[in-house]
Amino acid sequence: VSGSTEDVARHRLAVDLAAAAAHLLLLSATPHSGKSDAFARLLGLIDDRFVHGLPLARSNVAPLVVRSDKRRTKDLRGQPLFQPRTTRLRVVPYGPRTVEQQLYEAVTEYVRHGYQRAKVEKRPAVGFLVLLMQRLASSSTAAVLSALHRRHGAIVEEGTQLRLFPEGAEDWGDLSGEEQVDALQDALGAAWGNELAEVELLINLAQRAVAAGLDAKARDLLVLLDELAVSEAEPALKAVVFTEFTQTQNMLLELFENAGIDAVAINGQMGIHERAVVQAPFRDRARVLVSTDAGGEGINLQFAHVVINYDLPWSPSRIEQR
Repeated sequence: VSGSTEDVARHRLAVDLAAAAAHLLLLSATPHSGKSDAFARLLGLIDDRFVHGLPLARSNVAPLVVRSDKRRTKDLRGQPLFQPRTTRLRVVPYGPRTVEQQLYEAVTEYVRHGYQRAKVEKRPAVGFLVLLMQRLASSSTAAVLSALHRRHGAIVEEGTQLRLFPEGAEDWGDLSGEEQVDALQDALGAAWGNELAEVELLINLAQRAVAAGLDAKARDLLVLLDELAVSEAEPALKAVVFTEFTQTQNMLLELFENAGIDAVAINGQMGIHERAVVQAPFRDRARVLVSTDAGGEGINLQFAHVVINYDLPWSPSRIEQR
């Protein structure tokens, strides 16, 4: 309800509701998005001095904000309510997957070239586009190949204005990975002179990587699930696997099916009701839920305690929501 500006409809609605209410309690897992003006608008619903220049100093904010840190939450007996969270990074070597490594390095060169051009020419849309390709290559060969095909189809003619941001988008960083990939289809025109040739080379390399078999990271995911089941002494261990991109999600679902592992999925193409319905088969029979960030909030998955971030979003708040 803080909105990207004070004119956003949901923020205006919140202002009217706050003014009409005798008492007001705002509940949020992520009250501060990293933008001071949005935080000031949020606090302004309780105390309008914040939207008229009252500084966001700790002494001013503290009386209005109560943080309920789950790590300190106790039950009625004084015992910790939540189990401690342990996080570890797993590095997967390419091994014999040399073509996959070549693809990643080639995409890195494409990104480095495009990003430098974007900085020199002050064209941020180009920078966002090529950095998205790097994230896709980090996610899966399937994801970057699909995006390269979309990009190839969008490089239609020289001189067409490159347009990346979808209509109504407030901020590129606010879009999910799924939404950013969809925006590739609208990015018409070459970002630089020989981009078409570079993309064609990358497509050829990605097709070779797909033909060479499973990604190293996908193969290692099966090993990791077995290791976790042993270490947790729970053969039917349930895990939530997060990815940013539906092409990677589809690849993982096929991987689990071939391995005889029952898996279900949540993504941004599903409505709120459809996402809620998936909880039942995951709780009752499936071992794995493969989810995009669409499953990062608003559903209850407390019966599973293992989260695998197959790829990482840039925003720390999205990781916390997961």
